[in-house]
Amino acid sequence: MGYAQDSTLASKRDKRVRASRGGWHYLFVFISVAASGLVWGAILLPFHAFRKSLVPPDAFLSGGTVFGDVFFYGLPIIPALTIGMILGRFLVRLIPAARTALEPELGENTKIVSRQHKYAKWGLVALIVVLPLCFLGAMGIWATTSTRIEVRPIFSTTVHSYDWSRVSEIETGCTKGRNSVNYHFVLDLADGTHIDLMQDQEWNFETAYPKIQSALEGRSYGFSNAGFVGASCATYTRPSWQEMLTHPPTYQHSAPTP
Repeated sequence: MGYAQDSTLASKRDKRVRASRGGWHYLFVFISVAASGLVWGAILLPFHAFRKSLVPPDAFLSGGTVFGDVFFYGLPIIPALTIGMILGRFLVRLIPAARTALEPELGENTKIVSRQHKYAKWGLVALIVVLPLCFLGAMGIWATTSTRIEVRPIFSTTVHSYDWSRVSEIETGCTKGRNSVNYHFVLDLADGTHIDLMQDQEWNFETAYPKIQSALEGRSYGFSNAGFVGASCATYTRPSWQEMLTHPPTYQHSAPTP
């Protein structure tokens, strides 16, 4: 009888311990992810300022090239996750109750800590490799002014400048994600270069649209709205954006009304 009671009490105590340890595990994961996000932002901050300095002062729209954004936004995630996990362990262990509950997993002599030491070394190597690639990604930008379109490819040291007459075709479209809709207004230039004016600044695009109309006044270019009209996400689009994405932005076309 006494043995059965002791066994039941021990079982309940073990359940409480596991529940408490599970809660601290969730906190450790949350703090690690949050720290990773902060590290990612800290890595990008100086490069973002550098990228902004490359934009012409008279540009009304600008953004990153496809490969530029991959290098700029994507690659820093690798060292950020590693550093975030290390910071997460350090911060969680500052809480006495968490340190007691997670000592078997996050103590000094555990397999997890041993793996983190290895990750730290790889993270340092990744950071050394990623920083110059992130710098190259920051250089991959495009910008539009009233007289020209400027594109700096990611591995180029020079800016390619195009007159608006070099626009051979405009393609519009939209893609529906899980919780959002992304819109596209792609300029196809005569040499095969493509830039999406709605890639980074969808809301600024509506303000800049009259300037695009003026820049294309009297120009000859093709226009395709197949990617927009034929997409299901077109039904969720506000009327002013439907007008911009359905019709060519000729100067004679009336400006969209909200």
